[in-house]
Amino acid sequence: MELYNEANTISEVSQTFHDKLETIKNKLGNEYERDADGDLPFDKMDRSDQIDEAWFNGDQITEEGQIMIDAVDAYRKAMLENLEERTLQFREDVSERFSTNKIKAKDGVNKTWLDYHFKGFPIISFISKISSMQADVKRIENEVLYELLSDQQGDLLSFYSYRAMVLPEKTAFFSGETFKGTIVLGRVDATTKPHEAYLNGEKIDPSAFKNVGVALEFPVGKIGENELNGKLVFKQGDSVVNIPIESKYVVMPKPTSATIAADKMNVVYRGVNNPMTISFVGISDNNLRVSAPGLKKVGNGRYNLKPLTGSKLFVKVSGTLEDGATVTDSKEFRIKELPRPIGKAGVKKVILLCPELAFKKQLFLQTLVRILNLIYRFT
Repeated sequence: MELYNEANTISEVSQTFHDKLETIKNKLGNEYERDADGDLPFDKMDRSDQIDEAWFNGDQITEEGQIMIDAVDAYRKAMLENLEERTLQFREDVSERFSTNKIKAKDGVNKTWLDYHFKGFPIISFISKISSMQADVKRIENEVLYELLSDQQGDLLSFYSYRAMVLPEKTAFFSGETFKGTIVLGRVDATTKPHEAYLNGEKIDPSAFKNVGVALEFPVGKIGENELNGKLVFKQGDSVVNIPIESKYVVMPKPTSATIAADKMNVVYRGVNNPMTISFVGISDNNLRVSAPGLKKVGNGRYNLKPLTGSKLFVKVSGTLEDGATVTDSKEFRIKELPRPIGKAGVKKVILLCPELAFKKQLFLQTLVRILNLIYRFT
């Protein structure tokens, strides 16, 4: 009974945290409507402001962001309290994968766990990260249960107690890539191999049965969410046991061009700050390098461009993908002089000689009214 209670507690703690992550994932991703096939518009989910606004207030973490941290802390503490000393390897696994301690970034700056993993990342990366955490929770749960039950209750632990799991090398893929991953039975066991395996209606060649499970390698398919369905077939004595395979993975379009846009105009104006929005689909802001004469970064994906000379310029963008590959893009902008504002009263015109004032709406209006008052003295 004690062993049963311990195993039951591990399952409850794992399921509670898994469900909490699902709620958080759905809450922040619910503004994107699914198409007729039930797929999300992954090519549009390149914004990071939704996560940044929900979980961060400048350098501070919001109440909603703290809820995420508290959920991770609660899971880690509950698992460590209920794992026995003989499951030391799992204690170390949980402590490492679900630590919320500060992390030193590549630039040497210590960042909070939430900042390091989520700030500045697009919503599609957020969904992939949460899904990866959920997969880790289920994997650890299955491995712990196997360890707890295998020594004392081997007779009770039949193949019906296992769960077939698809472990992709990564949770999201670009169109045209090759899917690489492994199907395993709960606990990766070199001595456990299926008699047969089927995936999406096709029988898998026995040569793919490796020590760690069934090796997978196939074209990833259409962009969006794809399903993996099948079964592993085992012989147990005189009977045959079928273990169902049910999993999903996400395919993202491979980025080929950056979004480079002046926020308020189609050209840029000389001598003033022109607001710019710059992003690359599928690449987080901290993995982008942007360059142009007079360009200054003011926030995630936000820049000010202040050209001084020339008649045109190029904004160049390069980004690093998850596999280390680099993609580049650029966009040309024409540089124009800021037009001189003209005030009208009756049939006469007053030309303002200071263009910079026209770029600041309030000063422009104040100056215009004063000049018109002096000339026409209207009330």
